Amino acid sequence: MKHISIHQFPLLQQLLMAGGFFAAAGFNPHLVYAQVGTPVGANTLPTGGSVASGNAMIGSAAIAANGRNTLSISQTSTAAILNWNSFNVGSNGTVSFSQPSNGVTLNRVNSNQGSEIYGQINATGQVFLVNPAGILFAPGAQVNVGGLVASTLEITDQNFLLGSQTGNYQFNSTLRSIDAGQSPNLLQNQANLTVKPGEVINQGTLTAAQGGTIALLGQTVRNEGVIAARLGSVALAAGQDITLQFQGNRLLKVQISQAEFDTLVDNKGLIKADGGWVLMNAQTAAGLSRAVVNHSGIIEAQTVADLSPSTSSGRTGEIPFALSLSKCAQARSKSSPISTMAR
Repeated sequence: MKHISIHQFPLLQQLLMAGGFFAAAGFNPHLVYAQVGTPVGANTLPTGGSVASGNAMIGSAAIAANGRNTLSISQTSTAAILNWNSFNVGSNGTVSFSQPSNGVTLNRVNSNQGSEIYGQINATGQVFLVNPAGILFAPGAQVNVGGLVASTLEITDQNFLLGSQTGNYQFNSTLRSIDAGQSPNLLQNQANLTVKPGEVINQGTLTAAQGGTIALLGQTVRNEGVIAARLGSVALAAGQDITLQFQGNRLLKVQISQAEFDTLVDNKGLIKADGGWVLMNAQTAAGLSRAVVNHSGIIEAQTVADLSPSTSSGRTGEIPFALSLSKCAQARSKSSPISTMAR
């Protein structure tokens, strides 16, 4: 692996300086390039785990009675931070978190390898998975947790630990050093799919406990699978800086700042939040790039909030979920696609 300077490619440098290349390619200078990885084997589990904060223990991989290769993580503190070299789960792999009912675990991937989940993630509390290089929940993935936040925006240790006490978690895009492999911007995986830096893609089944939350955050967020949070909340949010405000496991508010790059939220799958609410929102700065929200799937929820992106200069998208917005009835339609775009 070696570092590549833009100055080695004069023509590309000229294109970037002209500015048009950024918009045409959807390039985000705040995001790291993903490293090309080998296909995820069926028994693959996260590697290089270490406890950075909290009372937690990472066990050794073992074959469980059901034949699945299982990695068990035991946590007794309310909050814990785990750093990983990689966080991939093969189709025969299971990662199991044992936490207090109000427990939350931050799993941060410190390499340039995107995360691919083909197997199972189980948790009694909330699981945060943060990987700027991209996150894919592939077909067949099964996530059953108290709550899930999957983000390609980063969060600091200090902010996470403070958030575990106050309920406010701040995620932002940051600049990492650029490492380029054989292909500098795509992670090729065993299903012949690709995940780019800044992308969170769900093609599996993500399920939160009753009243819990599923939140997918990034530059590009796509749901092509199933997301379920009965009496809870589902948030698909794209932006440069995103703040989540919780009360316990209940998500109260999402604040999204306008990004300096293109943002996209796309739902082609099924989102079920019976008795709860769903947010789909993308933000971008006026005149610099565009924000797009597409909905051609199915949403089942009591409230569907803020489907339209806003690009008013200096404004952030702040959505308190005591409100039932006018888009609700339209978004609950199971046949009418919705597409909104702002520049």
